[in-house]
Amino acid sequence: AAGFECFQQRPHAAGISALGIFSAIAYLATGARMVALPFGQAIAPWLGESHAAGDGREFFRRMRHLALVAVALGCAGVGFAWAFGAAFLRIVYGPEFGAHQDALMIVMAAGALSCLSLFLQIGATAARRIGAQVAIMALSIATTALVALVTVQSNPVRGGALALAAGAIVELAGTSALLLMRRPTREALM
Repeated sequence: AAGFECFQQRPHAAGISALGIFSAIAYLATGARMVALPFGQAIAPWLGESHAAGDGREFFRRMRHLALVAVALGCAGVGFAWAFGAAFLRIVYGPEFGAHQDALMIVMAAGALSCLSLFLQIGATAARRIGAQVAIMALSIATTALVALVTVQSNPVRGGALALAAGAIVELAGTSALLLMRRPTREALM
């Protein structure tokens, strides 16, 4: 009853609090992408060179190396969230955050998918498949918004995390399809 009175007195207070908790948790996934970006930027010239030479085998070998980096970062992030998430959130942000370990694990999984998508986007750019990336990102944003609309009202923090994960899945699926729909070959480039 006391919680309900809080909603009657200040109906947006719970929403603002949940938004703050979600924002703090969601920002942690940004760190994974910041670590991943230099790896992708470093290998981008070699990806472009492999594609321009029509060497699909070398192109995808390098893409597999990037994927392994993304998987390693993702496993580390999700594993950390699983093992230490609640304690980490309580220590870094405060006691009320500790109850949202599930959202942290979902956000870290979404961050892992986002890292993999980032690498695939770098590969798609090196393969000169740029235009469709805008449509993929628009679809990812629309999916995130739609899932948020459905899930955030029942559990704002977890719902926001699920929305991020849904957008990351769409981004990964779209970028994967874009990159794999036509493998680079010497004949295709001539």
